[in-house]
Amino acid sequence: MRPKWNFSPWRTCYKGKFSDDLAIELKKMPKTVFLGIRILLLLPFTPIFVQGQTGTIQGSVRNHGTMEPLGIVNVQVLSTTLGAVTDLEGKFTIVNVPVGTYELRASLIGFQPVILSDIVVAAGKPAQVVFDLYPVAINLEGVEVSASYFQKSPDVAVS
Repeated sequence: MRPKWNFSPWRTCYKGKFSDDLAIELKKMPKTVFLGIRILLLLPFTPIFVQGQTGTIQGSVRNHGTMEPLGIVNVQVLSTTLGAVTDLEGKFTIVNVPVGTYELRASLIGFQPVILSDIVVAAGKPAQVVFDLYPVAINLEGVEVSASYFQKSPDVAVS
């Protein structure tokens, strides 16, 4: 009598176990392993979603008394490391700001700093901001200039 061979070309062997045994082993694996595999498979697609979660803040800074634009003003998004400096026309743009509500501060020497709150940053539409800075006087301490007799040192011969 001939022995029956249990062989099928569609059955695969992995580490000495056939595909039926492998399926049983996979069912025994903890669910956290499958969750980890799913996360690893989805990681390459996350930058697509992250890019949509940032916005832009645009605006200008001007002198409240003369309404002239102020250049080289420091504009900061408080509680972040984001900020910008205005150009000579008083305009600025801050890019890649995460979506949310922020406070902005504009400061320049000789002007009182101004903080604007509740600036809403949304993806796709830039937030528009206008700062009006008030000039302030800067009090400096007195400078004392003193002079003393200058005595010329004798010339030294160089060998």
